[in-house]
Parts: sequence; structure tokens; C-alpha cells
Amino acid sequence: MGQSVTRGHRQIRCGFSLVETILAVAVFSFIAAAILTLALGAFSSDERGSHLRTAQALAAEGLEAARSIRNYRFTDLAVGNHGLATTSGYWAFAGTSETIGLYARTITVDPVYRLSGGRGDMVAAGSPGAVLDPASRLVTATVAWPELPVGTRSARLETLMTRWSQRRWVHDTVADFTAGRRNSVQITSTGNGELKLADFGNWTQASVLRTINIAGNEDNADCAVDRNSDTLYVATKVRGSGRPEFYGYDLADVTATTTGLYALGTTELGQSVNGLSINNGYAYLASGANGQEMMAIRLSDYAKVTSWDTPGTNADANDVVATGTVAYLVTDSSGSQPEFFAVNVANPASIPGSPLGTAEIGDDVNAVAVSADGRYAFLATDDNDGELTVVRLSDYHVVQRINAGGTDNAMDVAVNGNIVYLVKTQDSSREFYAYDATNPEAMSATSIGSVELNRNVTHLDIQGNRAYVTSSSGSAEMLVVDLNSYTLLTTVNLPSQASAPSICMYGAYAYVVSTGNNQEIVVVRGGGSTATFAPAGTFTSASYDGGATTTAWSTMTWTVSGSGSVQFKLRTADSFAHLPTARWVGPDGTAETFYTASGQGIVLDPAATGSRWIQLKAYLSAVAGASPVLEDVSIDYE
Repeated sequence: MGQSVTRGHRQIRCGFSLVETILAVAVFSFIAAAILTLALGAFSSDERGSHLRTAQALAAEGLEAARSIRNYRFTDLAVGNHGLATTSGYWAFAGTSETIGLYARTITVDPVYRLSGGRGDMVAAGSPGAVLDPASRLVTATVAWPELPVGTRSARLETLMTRWSQRRWVHDTVADFTAGRRNSVQITSTGNGELKLADFGNWTQASVLRTINIAGNEDNADCAVDRNSDTLYVATKVRGSGRPEFYGYDLADVTATTTGLYALGTTELGQSVNGLSINNGYAYLASGANGQEMMAIRLSDYAKVTSWDTPGTNADANDVVATGTVAYLVTDSSGSQPEFFAVNVANPASIPGSPLGTAEIGDDVNAVAVSADGRYAFLATDDNDGELTVVRLSDYHVVQRINAGGTDNAMDVAVNGNIVYLVKTQDSSREFYAYDATNPEAMSATSIGSVELNRNVTHLDIQGNRAYVTSSSGSAEMLVVDLNSYTLLTTVNLPSQASAPSICMYGAYAYVVSTGNNQEIVVVRGGGSTATFAPAGTFTSASYDGGATTTAWSTMTWTVSGSGSVQFKLRTADSFAHLPTARWVGPDGTAETFYTASGQGIVLDPAATGSRWIQLKAYLSAVAGASPVLEDVSIDYE
């Protein structure tokens, strides 16, 4: 404040001028603004730090939650973006993200790729030598929140998680493979133990390995092999009350020392069977019974589930081929009625009475085969001018009739790629013919190869570059034809010198259906000086107990060398007792696919009774006479 000063007789008064006041206010404002800015900055920095600390805590919690999920079951660490939720007190993934107040949290699970077959250093996907490591996941927790003036900020934590608790079921020694069963496969010990296809001659020689007796004196009619389950099915003529006409035999364990075939099941039909086809877990039988020209058997329990009546005709059905959801049935001639029927079998237990389509052939039709693309049916008939008849399946029109020469009947037909093979009963012309069916509607009537067999041929099967043929001649009941040169390689006399109505090839062995008493099934093995390997074979593991009803089977890995291919299927059940009837499935949980790439994730059959018990089946296929070698196979689980 001002003060008075006296100088002589004048009093002078001092104080703040206007300029001084303005200057003071300015200085004060500047200092105050600076102090306020510092205070607000400190508050904002503290708030940002608080947000960051909260986000980091939420990210850390996310990784701990993912670790908890991993500890419960590694396979629940599914690749992708996830939110989190608690279920009955346990962490679980839910949705693709979650919101916690102003924070958004996302848990990202990525696959891990490594060198050295999936066991070396981590590398980016697509890098040279990169292989998926099925036992590792890269887990990232990201937490984002809005913040002015930058907009959105985020905190991110990541870690590598592995299946530390996994267990492994391994086959890599002679003992491991010996515990399983084999068809046309041998165990070698070049390393610790491995599998390859059985030795296989060139069929310039052949010999009877075993004969199987079906009780009774009735004749057999046809056979079929289900390669998915290693099962031989045989159908017979009518056998009387209490005696089955349909049989299933286990082929999973057939070697050079096999002494018999184990019967899996039977069905009594009370009718004669003429033809047989296996498709999607059912057997379809062509019958001579009026009103039951086609019958369906469920193979899981050998129960006959239905029969189907050919409308407008009582002619005997001679053959049937089922593929997909359609069965194609052929019959003897019956006036102006059709001899070819397409039947909807999408639900085998309830087959519609009306066919999908029909074709009138005008003569007896003895056999039917379908092209690989499902567009055409090829028929073996009694028509002297059309022993080979072609039906277009889009509209069921006859589009081609080929005269194979001579006057005798065509008895069977088979398709392999773009070639159709036809066999006939004996006459002045040849009995075996091959036709180019690249264009089924414009096939040349001139065969690309033919063979004189001098036998009444009944049936044929194709495997690789050979045709295996049966006859009713009382000698040389089995014949082998080279399809490269169209020459007869060898003949086989069956022990009883009986007729052989059918033959089924599988791996290194031929299964001949015979009319001979006490020798109704004859197992024949090829030989010859040229050593090759069987075209195909299977290995079925012993049953394995995962130890708990909650066992989770995660991935299957294997090592293969040599030439050819190895594929796999699996089956599981809740108990040892239920495993033999479980379905073999591939990586989509269906019977139609195979595991073809090592490291694939395992998908179980949705209809399986459980997952505690498991079996694997390896399917080996040769290429150019050379065999693949299965060095090892293992399944990870927890």
C-alpha cells in the first residue's frame, strides 16, 4: 500500500500506477496458467497411466485365462479370435471378443510353424521347410480403449503355449506293429520296425491258400468286399429255414499262414440271392423272390431292414450296384416291362415304392456297372446285337448297344477308368473284351483288346493291370488276364472242380466263391518269378485305452518312405466291447474320407459311443509295383 513522505513544506503521496497494475495482473496470469497447465497435465498423465495399467492387467488376466483353458484341454485353444466367459467357475472362450467397461479384450490364438519336421525353430507360415507344430499355439491378449486426443490406445501381451500334458500312442517298433492285424502287409526290421506291402508275384503262377466251408450243400452266388472295414460278404442261394443266405467275414488278418476266416455275422433271408453290392454301411441284394427283388441289410447288426418290389414285373433280379443314394437293379426280361431300375436308397430302411427311373432293354440283363463319374450304366445282356448296352443316367435312355460277336450271352461287366470290360459264355468267338468308354455315347464297336478263354465265363474283377475271371467249366475255374497285352497269364483249378460263380480281389489274395461243398470260399494267392508288391493292403492296430471317458485325441503324425501312398482312418468307442462295431472315419468324421497329411487334427465319428478306446487303420497302396514304407505313426492325446 502507499505511504506519505514529507519534504520541506510539500507532502508527496506514492502508489501503483495503472501500468504497474496491468503488468502485475499479466505476470500473475502467466504464473497461474503455468501452474494450472502443470496440474492438469499431471492429472491427465495419471489418468492415462491408470488406463494403461488397467489394460495391462486385463491382458495379463486374458493370458492366464487362456493358460487355464490350455491346462484343462489343449484342443480347446482353437485357432482364431475369442472373448472370455466363466462357466461353472471355469474360464472358457466365448464369441470373438468381450467388452469390460470402456475396454475391449480379444484373445487371439495362432498356429505355430517350425523347422525340422515341426520340432525345430519357429518360422513364419509358408517359409521353406515350415511344418505345423500341432503341440504349440501362440496366444496374444489385446486390450483397446478410447482416449483423447489420440483416439484409441491398446495394450498387448503374448506368450507361447504348448501341450505340456500331452501323451502319445506310438507305433515304431516290430513289437508295436506285431500287436496289430495285417492284410497283404508285412513287417520288416530295416530300422526298429516298419510296414510295407506283402510280396506279390506277377500271377503267371497261382495256388490255393485256404478253403472255407459254409455248412450245407447250397450253392454260393456272389461276393463283395468292403475295403473300408476289411470285410468279405458272401451271398448264397436259398438254404431253408434256420440257415442264413448272407455272411460277413473278417479280412483284417489275412497272411500266408492264415488258416481260416472269422465270421462276423449272418442274415437269414429265406430267398435266393443272385447279386450283391455294398454301400454306406448297407448291403443290397438282387433276389429271385417275387415282391422282394431287392433287399437291404444293415451291416452294423446284420438286420434285414427292408425289401423292394420291382413295379409291374415279377422277373428275377440278377444284379445290383449301389452308389451314393441310388441303387441300380437289373432283371430278366418280362415282356414290355423295364429290365433296368434306378432306386432311391437315401433312406435304406424306407425305400420309396416308385423308382427314380427305368429303361426297357428288351432282353435279360445279367450284370450292371456304373461309370466313375456316375453318369452312365453299362449292362451285360443276352441281346445278341447288344451284349454291352449303355444307359444314360440323367434320363435313363439307352444310348449305345454294342455287339460283342457270336451268339452267346454276356455274363458280367466291369468299369476301370475309361475302359469297360465284358465277359461272355463260351462260343465260337472270344469270351473277354475291353472297350474304350471315353465317350460312352459314341463307343466304337471294335474292342481295344480281347482274349480267348475257352470257358463259360461267369464273373470278373479288376485290380491293377489284371483281370481275374471265374468260369463254370469244371476246370480252370479261375483265370488271370494281363490287361497290358490281353493275354491269359494263368489258370487255377479249384479243389472240388466245381463251378465258380463269382470272385473278389483284395490286396494279395483272390476270394473265389465256389459251388463246391465244404469249399464254398477258396482263397487264392498269386505267384511267379517277377517279384512285385501287392497292389494294396491294410494294417489294423490293436485296441488302445486312453484311460478316461474324457480322453481328447488331438493329432496324428506319421513318417513314410518309399513309393506309393499311406492313408489312415480311426474309430473310437466308450468301451473295448463296443470298438469292433464302431465306424472307421476320416478327418471330417465320415466314412468317406481319409487322413492323408501328417499332423492333421483328429475328428471323431459324431455317432461314436465315446472316446476312451481307439484303433487306427492304415491303408497302403503301391505305385508301379513299388511299396510305400510306414516308418512310424503316433497319436497325441490328453
